[in-house]
Amino acid sequence: MNRFLVFIVCSLFFFASSCDEEAPDELPLVPCDKFLIVNENAFLTLDSDPFTVTNAFVIDDCLQVVITASGCDGNAWEVELIGSDSVEVSTTIQRDLRLKLKNEEDCDAVINKPFAFELRTLGVKGSITLNLDGWDKPLNYSTE
Repeated sequence: MNRFLVFIVCSLFFFASSCDEEAPDELPLVPCDKFLIVNENAFLTLDSDPFTVTNAFVIDDCLQVVITASGCDGNAWEVELIGSDSVEVSTTIQRDLRLKLKNEEDCDAVINKPFAFELRTLGVKGSITLNLDGWDKPLNYSTE
């Protein structure tokens, strides 16, 4: 009986320690085929259709984001990631980001759709904290 409990505890520890906190298993990874636009004017005057960020995480040089909005299937959605020109310096370097959704789908279904944005256009050397508007957790990106 004791060996069985030890086996169960060790198995749970193995599975828990092998999980990647940056890439939750329940989220689909999509190709990193969109690019971050760094433009202060576009950042400040951004006009977007309504949506909710339901998850966000960084893997390598890619920001994976899942958004939820009403629509038919989300295939006609146009999404952009806009970054501020200004960089905040505190204990770490920080940059603010906003998503822009253009949604002309006229359906009442609730759609969850993943998008992925290339982060190398930030030109970061080292580590930076990304603050995505609508997401309450800081996102850490490192080129090291």
